[in-house]
Amino acid sequence: MVRLLLQLLAFYAGGAPLYAQTVGAVSSQLLSQGPGAQAAALGGAVVSTIHDPTALYWNPAGLADAGGMVSGEHLFLFDGARYDFLGLSVPSRFGTFGLGALQLNRDNIVARSAIDDPGYNVSNTQSDYMVGFGRGLGEHWSVGTTANVLDFNLAGHTDKGWGLDLGSQGNYPQDDFWGLKRLVWSFGAQIKNLIEPKLTLVDDTESFPRELRGGAGLSFQTASRPSVGGVISHDRAMILVSFRRVSGDPATYPGLGLSYSYQNVLVFRLGYDGTVSAGAGFHTMDGRFALDYSMENKPLSLDHRFTISYRFTPAKARREEVYAESVDDEYARAKGQADALAQETFNAGQASFRDQDYRGAQDAYRLAALLEPDDKEMAATYQRAVETYRRAEIHRLSTDATLDPAPGQEAQAYRNLARLLDLGADDKAELAARLRMLAQRIPTQDYLQLAQQSFDERAKAARRLAALGRVSDAQTIADTLDLLKSSQTALGVQALQGEVAAKGTAIRKTFDDLAARSGADRPDTELARAALALKRAFPDDGKAVERADAALARYRSDYPLSIKERFYLRKLYYLAAVRFAKKQDGDTRYGQDFLEEILRRDAADADADALLDAIAREGLARQ
Repeated sequence: MVRLLLQLLAFYAGGAPLYAQTVGAVSSQLLSQGPGAQAAALGGAVVSTIHDPTALYWNPAGLADAGGMVSGEHLFLFDGARYDFLGLSVPSRFGTFGLGALQLNRDNIVARSAIDDPGYNVSNTQSDYMVGFGRGLGEHWSVGTTANVLDFNLAGHTDKGWGLDLGSQGNYPQDDFWGLKRLVWSFGAQIKNLIEPKLTLVDDTESFPRELRGGAGLSFQTASRPSVGGVISHDRAMILVSFRRVSGDPATYPGLGLSYSYQNVLVFRLGYDGTVSAGAGFHTMDGRFALDYSMENKPLSLDHRFTISYRFTPAKARREEVYAESVDDEYARAKGQADALAQETFNAGQASFRDQDYRGAQDAYRLAALLEPDDKEMAATYQRAVETYRRAEIHRLSTDATLDPAPGQEAQAYRNLARLLDLGADDKAELAARLRMLAQRIPTQDYLQLAQQSFDERAKAARRLAALGRVSDAQTIADTLDLLKSSQTALGVQALQGEVAAKGTAIRKTFDDLAARSGADRPDTELARAALALKRAFPDDGKAVERADAALARYRSDYPLSIKERFYLRKLYYLAAVRFAKKQDGDTRYGQDFLEEILRRDAADADADALLDAIAREGLARQ
């Protein structure tokens, strides 16, 4: 009767396979179902890698690296059965101690002594109280032991028994293997029920059979990505295999587990131990809280587990199992300075904007965008400030005094109309017509002097921009001069337009030539520099920008930078940007040597190229 009830309970509690008939029915359930959603999702193949309080069951050697942690779960099984676990690990200078309790309970079991017996309700409770200890042996190995105290109650028949488990774990790091990075090989073995628990519930003494469990795992680094503060975040993947042999059973039970950890925050798991299992885990960034879920496809139902854990003492860190690492403290300091200055100048821009000082706001926003080139909002705010300043200037100059000047105000009206043309006012044709009418009202000598002054100022600016490779901006000035030209400046305007066009043609030809022979004598570096020059020269030419971007993308693909190199070059950029913002260099280079070093290593760095351009423009403006 007792044996039959236990066998029925095994099916109620999730349908786990029974051991061989010679093993005995008492052992059919409690110690064949391990705790923890992590282990369940990995098909139980965790003997070599478990490092939390569930190690009391799976391999007590794992307690050595568990740290201080408490875990618990409540599992609803088929038709009202339940399975509970609560575990605690506490580190000390001697090793790590563990306490835990497992319980499998099923109420409302109908017991009958005959087929026509109406029966009566009984319950079954199987409890396992565990005390464990794990300690490291040297750098790579650890050992542990768990004492189990079993307390069974079946329909009022009770007994207690005790047993002992013994386990070991080892891990060996390796830098590289077959293209895999930062490997950790793990090995584990456990003898469960080394001292076999024995129980006598009615007449027969039943014993839990001895088990041998072994396994191995391979953990390795996968994707890496930079994050703020000079930190590289890593993902890791793990492959686990295990086997289980039970005394008195000739079969070998294998297990397989796969997991992928995203920055040690999200973990996805898959396992197989005769049935398929899967799950996921979420860990907080500080590693204190964890929530793990698993779904096991048991014969009679899908079992859903949730395990909640809290870590109050950090676990022993494994050097090779890196999920995040600080690359360069100097990078963090440089970025911190740049961030602080960017926010300071951005706030100054906001204040200037509120005071309707749009030119001051434009300059402040531009500097903030240079200090924080990755902040798209700052870049967008700068562009909006540029347009706001342009429109405000057009509105300020578009007065009756400009469009219909009083006698004696013609010279100032001429200057204002010329400025409106510079700003790209929409009604250029009308403004040009007003200029021609205005020229007839100004004495010839005064008009020629105004035209010459306008030409000299604008030609100087256009030649500076052309020298910097800003051909489109220079061409805009040359086009304006074409509307302002007089008989005295016509040849100069024509010559200037030819100079600007020749500069643009040279930039295009350089790019085209390098693109045509790309691949020989490492021309891709030169091509990347030429692509940056093409984008700077013609930012509004969609076809030119598209060709330049394609060349830059190919350069990045052919000559990728490691994450550490990217951090190093970004550090140099921030140092240069801070010097430019503070005007620290006595020779006015403002960290130009840093930017040249960046472009020597990464010819496609558009941010360094833009800051070099800003430094050059400021240098020319002082001349």
